[in-house]
Amino acid sequence: MSHAESQKQLVLDFLSFRIKNANPSMMARIFNCLASWWDNTGVMAESDVRISPLLEAAFYVLRNPAAYPESTNNAAMEWILALLCSCSVS
Repeated sequence: MSHAESQKQLVLDFLSFRIKNANPSMMARIFNCLASWWDNTGVMAESDVRISPLLEAAFYVLRNPAAYPESTNNAAMEWILALLCSCSVS
């Protein structure tokens, strides 16, 4: 087991905690981090997706595009695309 794989639950717990009170800028950073973990590490699996609060927050941003900056919308979309791509490969 790689170091990244052994730490993935800690990362998900931390990001789940941070998203609860995050401003749009922080949300974009969280979604970018998640997209990177799904795209680049190869350690995240379909079963690692946190529906609440992470995925709920991403879809909330996408359902309310006027309420968030473009960077937050783009980051949410990138993470969801990374999820879809990783799930289709698995």
